[in-house]
Amino acid sequence: MSDVANVGTHGNFVAVGNLSMPLFREARLRGDEETAQAERSAVEAQLADLRGRIDQQVRSALLDVDATSKLVEVGRSNVELATRALSDETDRVNAGVDDNLPLVTAQASLAAAQSNLVESLYQYNLSKLALARAAGVLEQQYRVYLGR
Repeated sequence: MSDVANVGTHGNFVAVGNLSMPLFREARLRGDEETAQAERSAVEAQLADLRGRIDQQVRSALLDVDATSKLVEVGRSNVELATRALSDETDRVNAGVDDNLPLVTAQASLAAAQSNLVESLYQYNLSKLALARAAGVLEQQYRVYLGR
């Protein structure tokens, strides 16, 4: 009878499988997207800051060019006035109206005015170079000048 008892059974089977459900994949992708957005926002903020600094540098350089241009005008005017004063004093000395001391003083005033004009021209040229650098022109022209 033992043969009759086993007739209805098929034996034991083992089923092995791998069930993969992407439960955390969507959360990871969402996190990656948020990280990328945060990095993009940080780069955009840095770019805006850089643009602001460049704008500030250009505006400052423009103001410096304008101010030093006015100094050059004043320096030229001072040289012109000192030249006239020296000419007048020379005429007085030649006419015998005045002695040499005012003539020497007028010559010293002219020399000081010329020195101030040279200094103001130097400052003016430096401010123009600073403007060219702030505007990015200096780097481009420098490469052209060197043939690069």
